[in-house]
Amino acid sequence: MFEQLIQVLPKREQNDSLAATDIQPPNKHILPATPSIFYGREKIVDQVIQSVIAKEPGYTAILGVGGMGKTSVSLAVLHHHKVVSLYGERRWFISCEAASTPQGLISTIANALNQTKDNLHDKILKFFKEQPRTLLVLDNFETPWEPASMRRDTEEILASLTSIKSLNLIVTLRGSERPLKTQWTRPFLPPLNPLGLQAARSTFISISDISDKDPNLEELLRVVDNLPLAITLMANLAQFETTDILLRRWKLERTSVFDRGEQHRLSSLEISIKISLQSPRMTQNPDALGVLRLLALLPDGAADERHVASIASNIRYVSRATSTLKQVALVYSHGRRSFRILAPIRAFLLEYYPPDTSSMSTVQRYYESITTECADIELGKGNSGAIVTRMSPEIGNIQAVLEYAMDSGRPEDVPRAIQAAIHITDLLKYSGLGTTLTLAKGADKACQLGMTKLQADSIRCQAELHYSRSKRELATAQFQEALELYRKEGLLAQEGRCLMMLGMIGCQGGNYEAATTHILSAIELHRQAGDAIGEADCRLRLAQNATWRKNYDEAMTHVSIAVGLFQAEGHRRGYVRCLWLISVLAVERRAYKTETGQQLLDAASQYHDMGDDTGEANCYRILGRMYLQTARYSDAEELLLKAIRLYKNVQWIYGEADCNQALGEISICQGNGVTAAAHFDRARELYALLNHSGGLMFCAKADGDLALQRGEHGLAKEKYEGVLRMCRSPVDFARVDFGIGNVALALGDLNKARELFMKALQVFEPDTSAILEQAQTLYQLGELELSSGQERGAEDYFKRTLAVCSPVDIIPTQADCFVKLAEGAVRQSKPEEAVARYESAIALYRQAGNDASVHYYSGVLQSLVELTLRSPPGEKGGEPKEHGETDN
Repeated sequence: MFEQLIQVLPKREQNDSLAATDIQPPNKHILPATPSIFYGREKIVDQVIQSVIAKEPGYTAILGVGGMGKTSVSLAVLHHHKVVSLYGERRWFISCEAASTPQGLISTIANALNQTKDNLHDKILKFFKEQPRTLLVLDNFETPWEPASMRRDTEEILASLTSIKSLNLIVTLRGSERPLKTQWTRPFLPPLNPLGLQAARSTFISISDISDKDPNLEELLRVVDNLPLAITLMANLAQFETTDILLRRWKLERTSVFDRGEQHRLSSLEISIKISLQSPRMTQNPDALGVLRLLALLPDGAADERHVASIASNIRYVSRATSTLKQVALVYSHGRRSFRILAPIRAFLLEYYPPDTSSMSTVQRYYESITTECADIELGKGNSGAIVTRMSPEIGNIQAVLEYAMDSGRPEDVPRAIQAAIHITDLLKYSGLGTTLTLAKGADKACQLGMTKLQADSIRCQAELHYSRSKRELATAQFQEALELYRKEGLLAQEGRCLMMLGMIGCQGGNYEAATTHILSAIELHRQAGDAIGEADCRLRLAQNATWRKNYDEAMTHVSIAVGLFQAEGHRRGYVRCLWLISVLAVERRAYKTETGQQLLDAASQYHDMGDDTGEANCYRILGRMYLQTARYSDAEELLLKAIRLYKNVQWIYGEADCNQALGEISICQGNGVTAAAHFDRARELYALLNHSGGLMFCAKADGDLALQRGEHGLAKEKYEGVLRMCRSPVDFARVDFGIGNVALALGDLNKARELFMKALQVFEPDTSAILEQAQTLYQLGELELSSGQERGAEDYFKRTLAVCSPVDIIPTQADCFVKLAEGAVRQSKPEEAVARYESAIALYRQAGNDASVHYYSGVLQSLVELTLRSPPGEKGGEPKEHGETDN
């Protein structure tokens, strides 16, 4: 075929060689400019450069869908200083966009080289053979190569060019397939993917000049899927339209918004997409468009060919269709998804090539069938964690298909779509993925259909998701709205669920009495409805309420009832929640033992198996706090950071805030004020989102603690006094008194310090949740007695401190007490007692990982022992030298 083509072309008169005069010198050619705004392709450009500057000739194909930036990559290579230095003027860029045939390709190249008349192909070859090392870029090579009838001859032309050892070649073409008969440089350059987020942001900002803090920027980039051409066109519009207007235009106009008025692929995204859809491969395989129309329903794409076959069961040759789509790069691989379509192309297809009713119904039924697996997630039965893991990648697809069915499906399909959206609520809750928009649409559609229960269920499920994502105000409004609808329908169990959740929201806001009333009313409704699981859940929430109120006996009563009910109903998740709460009670009471930690780890493991990130994180958080109290700081930090990662997955703000608060407490204990301040600032930011007064108060008190640690006594007192207006309970006020007392002690105002410490101690002593504060206050009273010269009184306070600390392993304070008692024994000339006290202190410091204190007091102990050994028989020795002192 190639030989026939050559024969058709004008023949030269002499067969042996071209006359030298037949080769015309080229006009001085001007390359297109290097892209001035070019981000995110550095590694790709480097790979191509390495290919074309290597010793051996390099042949590279730059592939990808239209608008992906293939031409820009080739120009960035052409203008790179290494390439300019090597090739100089011998760099050629030739667009093949108008060359629709092999003959046209030869003419296009010859014209660029200023070769005319006859024997154009031979002249092209001779031209390049006579040149020193040359670099040629053939842009949009798919135009002559894509048609099947032209492909072989076009490949022959390309092969003839690559046979020239001094010629290096780059071709850009739509699709993911390279022409045959050319030995492309390895490793192959993979097809270009969309830009990364940072590169997309930089591109948009550079073109549009909008602020990098524009609240709509990332949403705009999301709708264009970081496609370079779409970013460029959208950013150009943003020079004179606000991003808010552009988002509204996108929702109304879709891909037609990307049109600069010129009928060219680089000025209109729709034209660029049409070129790909109308390519010869697509027109020769109609099934490819059929599959593409269905894949357009799936924003997250299909995992594999079997997945495609499941939703395209009415298409006979699915494998052939998907192969075609990959060849023309209308689908691409993204992560573990083998068949994904860029968002602008999806929008274009849904606008102009929507799936037919029958095909849409098939897709809907497929996704409805897999949503039924989500029904047992809340119960924790079987392999619910595996269901969450397996289904999470499909959440975006499920919601998109269901929304499309609600808007465009057959009327009889709409209620099923609404019910399917309700089915996946627990999947969304435990994965932290998805939005409430599908449920909101379902509620509106159900209202239009007069289906009140379906409407109420949709609203309640929105509320459940808002609650799980720390959006309490939205959750409150929707639980109340659903509650009224359930009451009208006489649905007692659902009414009880809404009341219970309103009670939980009240608990979190500190409205314990109203919350208790709501939950007790809910229990009665669940009993009337015969809903044992609903009653068990209410008992568990009452136990949590009582825990927050520090009424631990009441909490234990409720949680014990809940355990029995959950066990009887086989509700694994509820049972594990009870185990978690029992461990929390032990930690709150400072009555934990070794097995408490193991219980929390066991619960975390079960939550993990159930795919419950929130439950797992809660276990790590409580265990981290337990380790904080026992000075296992490294272990505590590891668990708290692990919990934060899980809380972020599910958007549970309170958990993340409390972990940051605990990390701040650890940093204070370790004397790292800068790190502590950073953690408390983050906690404060998160508590403010929740309007959580208790958390904000603790962070404000921490400001005083940090100022005191820095020796800024005036600022510390000011910070503590500022906390007083935030206090709500006697313990809150007592904590502030303790802080101000520490300031007075540091300033030498012993009477004021004693007054405030004694006042605080009266509150801390009867409160089993304030054992740590009680121990700290007793210790500071001991310090105060020492400052007053009252040795015996100080010893009594330090011993009382030990009596409080020992049962609950408050290790740092115990160690400090033993040091104080050892020093007192030295002053009283009791060396044996002093040695024993120092040894106890060192052992505790070692347990707490306080290496500095271990080193220091080991030195003190050694000096004491040496001094005791040197003392004459019958003498008890004097005070030990400070660690590091030597005899003169």
